[in-house]
Amino acid sequence: MGRVRTDIEIMQSWINNIDRLAAFSTITVDMTEGVIVRLFEDTGNFGQRLWFNFVSSVSGTGAFFANILVFLAGAVIPLALISVLVFTGLFVGKKLNLFRRHDRAN
Repeated sequence: MGRVRTDIEIMQSWINNIDRLAAFSTITVDMTEGVIVRLFEDTGNFGQRLWFNFVSSVSGTGAFFANILVFLAGAVIPLALISVLVFTGLFVGKKLNLFRRHDRAN
């Protein structure tokens, strides 16, 4: 009976600790206004619709390349480490003649 009481007190202590830590937790919500993409503008003449879609295309292309740059900025260190490992492996393999040709003598 004493062991069960001890286990209950330990679990109650864990619950109290989690409650205490949860009181300090913060949730941050960032909200931005969504961009409405309209592929076909119903208002305006042909030239206005053409211009609107061209501007949307340029904006989308700019956003694409901006996202590529953000990705590369975040991936530069892992890519550098991978390239160092590959070149080191190739260098060591070449020094140990792991990549030699097996030519048959005629």
